[in-house]
Amino acid sequence: MSNHHNLADDELALYNPAYLGFLLYTTIREYNAVSSVSFSSNLAFLTLPLAVNNLFSKRLPTRKSASIDKWVNEVGGLLYQFPELVKSYRGPVVDAIEFMADLGLIEIGNCGELSLQGKKLPKKPTFFKDSTDMERTLSAASFLGRWLANNGNDTAIYSKLGVTP
Repeated sequence: MSNHHNLADDELALYNPAYLGFLLYTTIREYNAVSSVSFSSNLAFLTLPLAVNNLFSKRLPTRKSASIDKWVNEVGGLLYQFPELVKSYRGPVVDAIEFMADLGLIEIGNCGELSLQGKKLPKKPTFFKDSTDMERTLSAASFLGRWLANNGNDTAIYSKLGVTP
């Protein structure tokens, strides 16, 4: 994990590659459940900041059929800081992907798509129930997989959220 030397202890807890990796695994599983298209690794760089950050995760829509355009209009000015948030998560997202790939839980395809491999992980481990924040974050990661699968390709999603790929 190449990015840990720059992090304080509280950041290490939040950016823990096992924690973020499990959230990503959950997002991929839910995405695959509703889409015939592979999960683009590009989406990992959007989903983890959206799931982990309270400012956004608490405001996610409740229906997977909700339009991203409508949601963007509802959250309005809050998205001005989202591109910087995505940038700040680059290292931890890469670490999470590497961690999960090293464990054989995900595979990175030739076009950068992520697919689940090997042993299946539980949908809701017991320790997530011990923390309302972790439970909310897991729920957000799960929802994001279903929601993004219904809202176009990764390029369109990036554009709608104001992030340059």
